[in-house]
Amino acid sequence: MRPRIAEPVQSQRAPAAGRPLVIERPDLQTRAQRYGYLSVTFVCWFLWLYLFVPLLSFVAWALGATVIYQAMLQNLDTAALWRLIQSYGTGIVSLAAIYVLWAFSSYLRFRHADRRGRPPDATDQQLAASHRISAEELQTLRSSRRLVVSADQLQRMFSDDPPAEPPGPAADLPEPRRAAGG
Repeated sequence: MRPRIAEPVQSQRAPAAGRPLVIERPDLQTRAQRYGYLSVTFVCWFLWLYLFVPLLSFVAWALGATVIYQAMLQNLDTAALWRLIQSYGTGIVSLAAIYVLWAFSSYLRFRHADRRGRPPDATDQQLAASHRISAEELQTLRSSRRLVVSADQLQRMFSDDPPAEPPGPAADLPEPRRAAGG
């Protein structure tokens, strides 16, 4: 008796033709699905971060972070605590001001510069020179449907070394092979 080979499990519902999956189009999700996903994500992130609380407490203790402990449990003078908060606040505000000024000056400097424009198209001469081939070879490469190029030719076209001799005529390339039936 031959063992039966299990057939692959098929989905009960075939996806509708031309209809994208919800995972590819999140805007197709219902509001309940979105909020459910966000709440589960938030809970998981909270639990993951909660696992690091003992580690953070140990690092704070090892670095001598006792300001809050002294203020709350050892009756640190509130005036001293206020001066400490002001000095830290001054540093934070000054760094934030520096970053905002830097961002604003960069905005003023580059607001009219379009650096994301399309670069100009390469000419045939530039393309041939960058691959160390002649214009005839480039035309042969473009006109053939299928072409077998030897390793030596690939090395000449893509090496970082300058070419030893100027590129030869198109006769260096093999004859293009035509696809079957074409």
